[in-house]
Amino acid sequence: IAPFKGYEGPLCLPQVHSMELGFRSMRKVLKQVSCPLLMMHDLHDRVCPAENAVKIARRCSSKDLELKFTYMQERITNHHMITTHQETRHFVLGETVRFVNRLL
Repeated sequence: IAPFKGYEGPLCLPQVHSMELGFRSMRKVLKQVSCPLLMMHDLHDRVCPAENAVKIARRCSSKDLELKFTYMQERITNHHMITTHQETRHFVLGETVRFVNRLL
């Protein structure tokens, strides 16, 4: 279903702490993002809730922002890798090509 082989097993706490610190600094600079922005997220992502994509989009200053959601039917994977999952990878590719062509 999803050819991507990701992390297996527990993450180390120092890396999780470092990631949290990165999130804090990122939140402060999101308002500086003013370039055209295409964001995609699966509604049932079990790693990162879809609400996070909405929160990020609201903090950006881009006047040209598109937020697209996918909806995977299968219930095996975490729905996190929409770029490689067989249900969504063609949608992601098509939307990316469309977005870039529109900008050109």
